[in-house]
Amino acid sequence: MKYIIFDIKNKKAVALDGEGRFVNLKNKGYALGEEIELDRLSDNTPYRKFATIAIALVIVIILAVGGISGGLYYDANIKTAYTVQIDINPSVTIYLNSKDVVIKAEANNADGAALNPNDFKGETLDNFIEKYVERFVESDIFDAETEYTVKIAVDGKTEKAADTTEISTRVESAVRKEFENKGVSVAAQTENESKEPTPKTWTYSYYDKLNSDVAISTEILTDGTVIQKPSDSPVSADDEYSFVLWWDGNTKEDSGKPVDFFASGERAITSDTEIVAVWTKNGGYTVDGETWLINPTSVRVQFVLVYPDEAGKPDEIMSDGKLSSYELMESKAPSNDELDNKLKLANLSGSYSFAFWSLTKDGSAGDYFETEKILVDDVILYAVLDIN
Repeated sequence: MKYIIFDIKNKKAVALDGEGRFVNLKNKGYALGEEIELDRLSDNTPYRKFATIAIALVIVIILAVGGISGGLYYDANIKTAYTVQIDINPSVTIYLNSKDVVIKAEANNADGAALNPNDFKGETLDNFIEKYVERFVESDIFDAETEYTVKIAVDGKTEKAADTTEISTRVESAVRKEFENKGVSVAAQTENESKEPTPKTWTYSYYDKLNSDVAISTEILTDGTVIQKPSDSPVSADDEYSFVLWWDGNTKEDSGKPVDFFASGERAITSDTEIVAVWTKNGGYTVDGETWLINPTSVRVQFVLVYPDEAGKPDEIMSDGKLSSYELMESKAPSNDELDNKLKLANLSGSYSFAFWSLTKDGSAGDYFETEKILVDDVILYAVLDIN
């Protein structure tokens, strides 16, 4: 038959059956509102009856309370809030809820087991200590000639009971008092097992991978630690690279530009974090030797061979095409062999040879590739010839 736990008082529980009858039971760790199955009770079992309507109302109330406050009831009455270990020579560990009521008591050695500490389950902490000390002093284990030292350790299991200093002091005072009431003087040692929450920690490293794969610095930092931009900006052995920013390898602008990790100033570390040095070269960004350009543009480049007046030939376009703005043109320019062939066809190979490419026909602008690094605008480059 099904019953609903209607009331709980220490070792006793009151259950309600479907006929509106109440029966007293031994509390086997029941929870208020819990539905249990019991064998049919004898007709001689003492019952208390309620009217049918009242029964239904009580059941609804119990189920409602059980559903709404079941978790609160468990936390307050059944969940272990803290433990107290009392070690005289008999040793016992007491499990208590948030109301300082003993949920269970476990012996830690043979002498402790001889005192049957779980008999005092359901008592308050103070009552447990009183009865446990009394049972010990009256037992065969107790030796009046022995100077006892009582060791007390409290271990908080919930955040509310994490600071166990007050509990430890109270337990020590109660133990001393009960022994003194029995005419026994004891020393007490309290081992405060108060637990501070272990803070989360994260690994923070920063790298200059252009120069080395080894981290410049690696630290283990507590969660939320505020860090500042590394004071020493890396310096590249290659003068063509310039340090720009520290980057976490993730965040970019829509344009593809890496976002400075410290753009907003100081940063709080809330996860494992690595930042790397970002460099610029030839208009692009470089990390660990890999280069990409932000919004690369395309430019038109012409390579033009200008024949001397004596050849009687018009300017000849050797190459005309589009190049990405970060591509160096040396690899795209016509080769010396191509130019030599053109000069041979014009019967000029013995008199002239290719010298360099310039922005002006007469070469007065100098060698373009000695001064320019990247393409910015459309450009026409002229082949400047030397007279042999």
